[in-house]
Amino acid sequence: MTKKFAQTAKIVYDKYIITRAWTDDKGTGLPWNTTQNDRNACTNSPGCLVAAKLYQRYEDGNYLSDAKKLYEYVVNNSYNADGRVEEPPLTYTQGTFGEACRQLYHITQESKYMDKAKQVINYAATSDRCLRNGILRDEGSSMDQSIF
Repeated sequence: MTKKFAQTAKIVYDKYIITRAWTDDKGTGLPWNTTQNDRNACTNSPGCLVAAKLYQRYEDGNYLSDAKKLYEYVVNNSYNADGRVEEPPLTYTQGTFGEACRQLYHITQESKYMDKAKQVINYAATSDRCLRNGILRDEGSSMDQSIF
């Protein structure tokens, strides 16, 4: 990551992303958008990934703390025992959460993160819900899903 992009990511994350998170009985999570008061894996998975990458770049413990909180939010609210992240399972969400878990493993060396990454990516690579004829499926025409 070049210095310019890293600084831009840090500013955007610090000023516009993590400041939108809130904590309640479900944990600490990021909202889906600015007009609805709901949270999902499509925002919390990449939020976790960005926080982990910022920790690796800046070695600021707040980023690691954020990454762990957002990881816990996804695990406790969107993750299923079969490795599926949220319903419907989107390849984007499977991939971003899997990579966030992998990054947390490389930072902490805690096997629970790599185990989760393997489960999530294995689901995307083997489930008929994510595949069509052995390749990642079309995610549909919905404005929310078609970008993935």
